[in-house]
Order: sequence, then C-alpha cells, then structure tokens
Amino acid sequence: MVTRAIFLSGILLLLVEHPNAAQIYAQGHNINNMSIYTLSVVLVKQPNGSFLASLDFRGRRKDVVWYIKEGVAHKAFTNTDDLMGYMSKNGWIFTERQDILSTSGQFLGDKYMFRKSMEQISAEENQKKL
Repeated sequence: MVTRAIFLSGILLLLVEHPNAAQIYAQGHNINNMSIYTLSVVLVKQPNGSFLASLDFRGRRKDVVWYIKEGVAHKAFTNTDDLMGYMSKNGWIFTERQDILSTSGQFLGDKYMFRKSMEQISAEENQKKL
C-alpha cells in the first residue's frame, strides 16, 4: 500500500513538473492518447516561407495527412531548429534524420524521426496497469 502511494505521488509530481510533456496534437487528436511512441516528421514548405510538420506514424498517413495543430490553426515552423525545439519541449526525443528520395533517386527532402522518452513510455504503461 505504501509502495503504491509513493509510486502514485511520483507520477503526480512528474505531471505537475511537466504538464505539457509530449502533448502533440494533430488534426485535433492528442497523439499520446493514441499509443504512438515514434513519429516521423517532414517539414512541408509553405508559400509564405514557413513550414508545416507533416506527421507519419504506423501508416496512418495513407488515410489522412496529419499536421501538428494548435487550437484551430496549423503550427508553423521557421526551420528545423524550431521543429527540434518544439518537439523536445513537448517530451519527444530526436533519433535520426533520413533523406526522402524519389523512385528515380532524386533528393526530395528530409524526414526527422522522434520517439517518446523512456520515462514517458514507462509512465504510460504503468498508468494502463492501474
């Protein structure tokens, strides 16, 4: 009983310290609530020079193109550093960058891979068990 109380208070402390950790919303859905542990992100250049982050996870992009949204507006990034800072601030860890190539081998852009922190995954797994 004491162990459970200590564990729950630890989770509560984590939530109080990091209330927005890994809370990425796309198309009005919280990606965290969908058991998503890895994301691939492609920055799509807009006519005004900003970038939108197109998300791909578990093949869902085939159904609908997911973009990060804040409120009703799409989240715009100025560059890759802006994206990295945003994702890091929200609890996602950058793992690698991959080239996107056409079928003919022409370079089309970059894809950035992110994953949740192990602490976040552990907390979610423990929450499911309770």
